[in-house]
Amino acid sequence: AAFSPDGKHLVFVSTRAAGTADLWTMDLQTRTAKALTSGPGGDFRPSWSPDGQWIAFSSDRASKLPFAHGRWEHLQIVDLYIVHPDGSGLKRLTPHGDFCGSPKWTADSRRIVAYCMTAEQTLDNRRAVPEHPEDTRIISVDINTGAMSELKAGAGVRLKPSLLKGDVLAYIRRDGDD
Repeated sequence: AAFSPDGKHLVFVSTRAAGTADLWTMDLQTRTAKALTSGPGGDFRPSWSPDGQWIAFSSDRASKLPFAHGRWEHLQIVDLYIVHPDGSGLKRLTPHGDFCGSPKWTADSRRIVAYCMTAEQTLDNRRAVPEHPEDTRIISVDINTGAMSELKAGAGVRLKPSLLKGDVLAYIRRDGDD
């Protein structure tokens, strides 16, 4: 869940309507909730922009959960999206086919930071002890132009990026050294 910048609303994930993980908003004064997204697939990890105009989230809505090469396990394919708090303007920001998760906004509400990996990496990186750990990427996406750039974050599996004051990048390293 994430609070709106003015603290009057909440965006959260719920399966209350059709059994899929969709985004909902709640007016905190009236406690009225309404669906923000719907449809096949799941929507996760909402993040409200500092200017209150957008909500970024991760979604597997366009994924058919393909199988890993030569394996029986499914791969996770997740894209980054934005939507206005009223449900309009839904837009995919990342090319389909990889995994990008945990979007966070820059202070100016113009870019989103997230971690990304290939679909094949999702299989190994979700194991307790990865057989072939590969570096994930921390990316920045301009929401107006779609331009993506990779941020310098060092080697290793880096998850859940956050931006501290002054857009200083922080993230969790999977090796246990948070």
